[in-house]
Amino acid sequence: MLEFSGPINFLGPSPKAVEAIQQHAKLIRFYPDPNPVELRTEIARYVGHGVEESNIILGNGSIELIYMITDALSSGFKAVIPVPSFTEYEKAVLRVGGEVVFVKLPEDFALDVERVKKAVTADTRIIYICNPHSPSGTLYSKEVILDLVEFCRTRNIIVSVDENYIEFAEKGQDATMAGYVKQYSNLFVIRSVTKFYGMPGIRFGYGIAAEDLIETLQAIRQPWSINSLASYAVLAALKDVEFIENTKRTIAKERAQFAKMLSEISGL
Repeated sequence: MLEFSGPINFLGPSPKAVEAIQQHAKLIRFYPDPNPVELRTEIARYVGHGVEESNIILGNGSIELIYMITDALSSGFKAVIPVPSFTEYEKAVLRVGGEVVFVKLPEDFALDVERVKKAVTADTRIIYICNPHSPSGTLYSKEVILDLVEFCRTRNIIVSVDENYIEFAEKGQDATMAGYVKQYSNLFVIRSVTKFYGMPGIRFGYGIAAEDLIETLQAIRQPWSINSLASYAVLAALKDVEFIENTKRTIAKERAQFAKMLSEISGL
């Protein structure tokens, strides 16, 4: 049996991340750092694009961040979700009494910005985008998403961009929205170490946004949500250049091989 339901790095986690967990195992008898500045600083360095430590918020996986940004909205709001997409967006909205408006994507899964704009009403407060798109893997250009962010800026609408798969994309650095969070206070970028770094078990994600939005989210964020071992594992993984480059090379090679195999199947 082949497992396709969990799109996680088949190479497993960084050996240095595993080593960091082993080296710091005794720290479980102590409370974790409630304000891990060093970790946020390292994440900002890793993300680049002018992002600073003050633009980073941490979460217990990207799930906490998805629910966190949704919890920050006023009651009675509407949310627009291009579908198919990650089902947790809808669950987060319904959990706090919001209304979901679905916008069906075309057959090629391209982001039809004009169709999304038409779904916006006076009650719309958030739009959820995943880039690369899940489940198709389609990578949207930053120009397409910026069009939507600009449209939403004067309408008090947050655009949440889930970049959980961005490191897998060959042109991910060209498509990321991280470099625009200072310019657009209504932009929220979400990432995690679950997929590319192969560490779903440590539950760690981070959000990237303007300082004002970060402060708003910090006020409602659950305390103590990041454990010590996760912090050390992430610090080690983000610095493991050998692991990062090897993963990118291997994934690119396997992607090409898989595409070739599919193309040889008659009628597919």
